Amino acid sequence: MGSYTHEITVPASKERILRWLSDPFLLSGVFGHVSILQVFDPKSQKYVTPSSLSGYSTKFKVIYIFGTPESKVYTNIGEMKGPLYTPSGIAYEGNTSDGKLKWNINFEVRSVRTLESLVRISVISEYEISAFDRFFGKTPFALPEHIVKDHIVPYVKYYFKPSDASQLDITPTVVYSDEGSLSDIIAKVLKGISEVHYGVITIEGEGVNGKILIKNGRIERINVNYNESLISGQDALLQLLSIPNTAKVTLYSLDLDNAVMAMLERVQSKKTVNNTAPM
Repeated sequence: MGSYTHEITVPASKERILRWLSDPFLLSGVFGHVSILQVFDPKSQKYVTPSSLSGYSTKFKVIYIFGTPESKVYTNIGEMKGPLYTPSGIAYEGNTSDGKLKWNINFEVRSVRTLESLVRISVISEYEISAFDRFFGKTPFALPEHIVKDHIVPYVKYYFKPSDASQLDITPTVVYSDEGSLSDIIAKVLKGISEVHYGVITIEGEGVNGKILIKNGRIERINVNYNESLISGQDALLQLLSIPNTAKVTLYSLDLDNAVMAMLERVQSKKTVNNTAPM
């Protein structure tokens, strides 16, 4: 088994980075050795081409490619899952169909200052020593470092577009999402709200649905319907923690601070243009 951890500062808001990390088609390309072939369809319960999908899915049939044009190329069919939302960030995992390669990559994102975030990347991989090593020219312990230093870091350095304060962006970003017993999921999702300045938790389930408003890392307001009764007020959280119903719970973050700054800069820019315009 090999592992590697690396931290990189990215000139973008946490919300924008999380949206980037939530795109499996883009991110698999950044990894450099994974190509998506098919997507697992939730309705037919089988792998299909993206054009035949009936809904959102996080399970993919992929081809793993290792080697260079100057060397032999090793390929193998396998699977990839992601994005997988965790309280600490976003993860992806996968394996080859023959079971010789298994991997996991986890991204933790923390806001450093406006339009700047620290991304912690942790990669774990394990594979059997075989012809794969000779094709790739690496030892098993070097693979995680290769994915990060030779693929992800150069992409961020040369191709990732930094946040532009002049652009208005208030798109909700998924920070965490899970489905199960509401009492269990709520307890998990609340662990991730401390770094959310503005956000909302949505609840959709059997006999229960509603929203929880988050402000400055704390619950601001709860409005949840449970068995045709409204749950709100001081005891609302305790009631939610006791509801066993199955539900999907999603935590969204809104980057309102940067949106406000963008609007102010636009107003200031218009004033400057008007003041300098010829009479």
